Amino acid sequence: MKKNKPAKIMDVDDDGRRAIQRVLEKVGYSVTMVADAEGALELVAAIDFDLIISDLRMPEKTGIELLSEVKNQKPETQFLSVSAYGDGDTEALAKRMGASEVLSKPFPRQKLIDCTVRVLG
Repeated sequence: MKKNKPAKIMDVDDDGRRAIQRVLEKVGYSVTMVADAEGALELVAAIDFDLIISDLRMPEKTGIELLSEVKNQKPETQFLSVSAYGDGDTEALAKRMGASEVLSKPFPRQKLIDCTVRVLG
């Protein structure tokens, strides 16, 4: 993470639970919540996020489609994919397309924190 500038993190969560946001905010990060991929892409066009955390399965546009569009627009943006379905093929595709990490739900809070710190460097 850059020393004088706090990281800008977006969590794309279609179920509205805000669990990732709560965990990361407890350790000092500020997280912008977005309900879907279209809303995420609107913000990505306007704001330089350091990290986007997104579910792989979402209605309308999938996390893979979001990852592809984010990497086309802003390839330097780090991307952490989250999946509850344990689909190894989709998770491998996310890694090949540029996801820094893929976390399988459920995961311990500390694993999310450790991944975030590692990805933001």
